[in-house]
Amino acid sequence: MPYSLTYVFTTKPHSALSWCIRTVTKRKFSHVSMELHLPEFDRDMLFQATWPYVAVTNTKLFYAKETIVDTITIPISDDEMRTVMQIALDNTGKTYATMKLLGIAYRKLMGAFGYNVKNPAADGDKTEECAELGALVLIALRVPPSDDREAVDPGWVYDRAYELQKERLPRAKMGD
Repeated sequence: MPYSLTYVFTTKPHSALSWCIRTVTKRKFSHVSMELHLPEFDRDMLFQATWPYVAVTNTKLFYAKETIVDTITIPISDDEMRTVMQIALDNTGKTYATMKLLGIAYRKLMGAFGYNVKNPAADGDKTEECAELGALVLIALRVPPSDDREAVDPGWVYDRAYELQKERLPRAKMGD
């Protein structure tokens, strides 16, 4: 059965946290969510790491309130769909990594001054932030992981999702 995974990149124009993420990453978006088309149910399911926890979200409600910057759709196999669903279900309810996110910003800021520091709020996989969740899915789709899990941001996810889309879709379907 043909499945698809769509990475949805969003921003909140009037949010200080969104502005900080966009400034630090030098991107137009500050958040990434993953949407799955479920043909068996004639529904789409969106999962995301957002405050206060990782959750499955109604797509109609999500699109009604979010500012979409870009989307990247990737065809996935039955086995990949099973794996992505497992990642979504295994992480649902996990606490959002607000402190880890601030630690990523701290690392990037210090890096701009030539310092290579560790994320002081790193906690492995106890909490999740949106880019980490997006990266977990990409790794399950056989995209090489980042050398530094604690430095992954929505831009890292965007770049790798875009490359994977280019590998899996003919150019005519990508709109190029």
